[in-house]
Amino acid sequence: MPYVITLSRDLSVSETPGSKTGFIGVAAIRPSTKYPQHPFFQMGRFQNPPIDSSTDLRVAVRIMLDFIFPLSNAIVPDPGLSIEIDWPKARERANEALRSVDELAGYISREDERNLYKQALEIVQETIEFVLEQTSTGENYSLLWQGFD
Repeated sequence: MPYVITLSRDLSVSETPGSKTGFIGVAAIRPSTKYPQHPFFQMGRFQNPPIDSSTDLRVAVRIMLDFIFPLSNAIVPDPGLSIEIDWPKARERANEALRSVDELAGYISREDERNLYKQALEIVQETIEFVLEQTSTGENYSLLWQGFD
């Protein structure tokens, strides 16, 4: 099932959109510093792997996101749903996933897709670190379910 999830920030805080932090409106999206050419993940934007990707990759990415950010509270969230995240806990879960990335990626049959999965996980971790660098608890940051792509 296609999806796009973006990092968003409550604009009631002091900084304005378009400031040096790189925010455009409420979205906090930027290329990954590690993998700027990743085909379906950016810092702050996680989307479904392309339809021509294997089912293995698409399922693995969704499971990874559900593990790090328990999105399954809403099985099919409504578009525009803002999902509050426990960012320190998300960091713990991302670190746990990174420790077992080779085992998890082993379920993906194509080697190129295993690499994309590992990179996607690192981009998720990079996003979490970005949020926690802004504020130690990640307050004012949430994930915005943008519905179907």
